[in-house]
Amino acid sequence: MTVEQKAIAPGIQLLALNGRLVLGRESQQFEKQVEELAKAGNLKLILDMSQVPYVDSAGLGALVGCNSKVKNAGGEMRLVGVEARVLQLLKLAFLDSIFAIDMTVADASKALGAN
Repeated sequence: MTVEQKAIAPGIQLLALNGRLVLGRESQQFEKQVEELAKAGNLKLILDMSQVPYVDSAGLGALVGCNSKVKNAGGEMRLVGVEARVLQLLKLAFLDSIFAIDMTVADASKALGAN
């Protein structure tokens, strides 16, 4: 899995995930990247999940952990473009209630206060 990061508005970072979010080095690096962003004061994050076809239990754990770190730092993390299969998994695990999920990056940006 790869993660491409870019600022899309003042104070809002977009992380575009590409590949399977599963147990291993990639999911650990993803968690570390989010943790470092939160520590640096980047507390408005959008995760573009449109290129993530599969998430296993470790990947779910990584998402939950990242969401908790951002929230505990006073920020907000939103998911966008979640594939149907991944969205179904989030619903089965009752995690759709803890994540803010938007259809588009523009919707998420607006929800985070972008002009």
